[in-house]
Amino acid sequence: MRVRTTVVLERQGEPAFPRSGLSPNEVARELLELDGSRDVTVIVSPEGGDEHLMIAIDGSRAFLGLERSDGLLQFTVRNPDQERKTSPFTIGGQESEIETRYLTDLTTAAVVVEEWLEGGESSTQGYWERQ
Repeated sequence: MRVRTTVVLERQGEPAFPRSGLSPNEVARELLELDGSRDVTVIVSPEGGDEHLMIAIDGSRAFLGLERSDGLLQFTVRNPDQERKTSPFTIGGQESEIETRYLTDLTTAAVVVEEWLEGGESSTQGYWERQ
């Protein structure tokens, strides 16, 4: 069975741009094409599912949040040497300080999204942390 996905692209001050019927690989490619974009949110929803993956993009970094019926999870990068530092990051027009362990490059984010669409929460790049 092939997973089909709806993707909604949101930019501050612009109407949302939804696209349906995308494959996991197409979703990953769309994320990579957003490299360098500021304050963009992408909402990924598998067709027929009740989970939503939200990817906030600011420059070449991404923050991933997974909304499920049992709560919210944040993706944490697998890097045991990483100190608990924060970094400025804009989400929804708001400048925030986010722990760097929750920020990943877009290439990693694309891999995580594709893995999630094809097989669930298990990832080679890190893990999902309950919030």
